[in-house]
Amino acid sequence: MEQNTRFVEPFLCGLFDDPSQGIFFRWLDERTMEVKKKDTLTNMRLGITITCARGVHWAVSSAYGVAKPTVESDNNFMLCCDLMRVTIFCKDALDEYSVDGVLGIQVVGNRVSFYGMTLPSTGLYSFYELVAVTIPNTIRDLSKLVMDMPYLFLVLDVFHRLCKPPSEPHDTASHRLTISQTIYQGLFSGSKDRSRVCRLNQRQKI
Repeated sequence: MEQNTRFVEPFLCGLFDDPSQGIFFRWLDERTMEVKKKDTLTNMRLGITITCARGVHWAVSSAYGVAKPTVESDNNFMLCCDLMRVTIFCKDALDEYSVDGVLGIQVVGNRVSFYGMTLPSTGLYSFYELVAVTIPNTIRDLSKLVMDMPYLFLVLDVFHRLCKPPSEPHDTASHRLTISQTIYQGLFSGSKDRSRVCRLNQRQKI
């Protein structure tokens, strides 16, 4: 995870962390492998969250994400599981806090994918990729990041317009229950074959 913390964390902090506005980018501690083997929908934890503070208390979590090192980039099983976990966390946050949107983040090595979770219609949750960028690890590659700046401005626009505490509570009648643990486990085969095509992974080459 050193590559993530050395390059990705400063990049994401610079984009979102704004203590003067009560917005904090938080990189949470990783759990032990023993705990990870016992993951359920109720105890699983993600490594990245962006939280709005109200006074001395955490108020609204407006983004969730996971990070994996470059060596896991071909582990399609793990990446799909991670993306589903991010989706579930974003959906639950949208329901709990009644916000217009929640940001999802998936980091694999130096590549960061941003997703948006919205509820455009009753019971219809939309989770879609906004943009994927590669964070340079040398000054020579910095020009590539400059070319991606318009896309990053799009992400920030979505974050500041939709992912914020609501001025008035939303109608909860349009919300739906989150999938059960049994359904979640049934989405993935237990074989953990890393070489199969990941239908949820937007990074697959066409």
